[in-house]
Amino acid sequence: MSKTIDIQGHKFIAALIDYFEKERDNVGPLLLVNTVRERVAAGLNITVSTVNNIAYKMKNNTLDSAEKTRLHTKWVTNLDHLDIGFIRDQIYEIYKNSKYTNSFIDINII
Repeated sequence: MSKTIDIQGHKFIAALIDYFEKERDNVGPLLLVNTVRERVAAGLNITVSTVNNIAYKMKNNTLDSAEKTRLHTKWVTNLDHLDIGFIRDQIYEIYKNSKYTNSFIDINII
């Protein structure tokens, strides 16, 4: 079960790694601090490989958010001239009356 982590989550993980590495360097508490990345992974309930990837990005200053894929709507291209004319007339009618009309929704196309 993988989790998607946003840029803010990456910054939190980077801060935790930094903190635990400072604890290790300063000979902090008596807990086992040699396994910094494993402690971070266990504390945040994520995999060690995710922590390693974020630590690598942190050292190279390339922390960024994952790119989102957005679905783009497709153009309708298979309309005949009668439909195009009807749609055009409805749009002109809307602009002419300066209000929204429901007439094009009520018509059943057979």
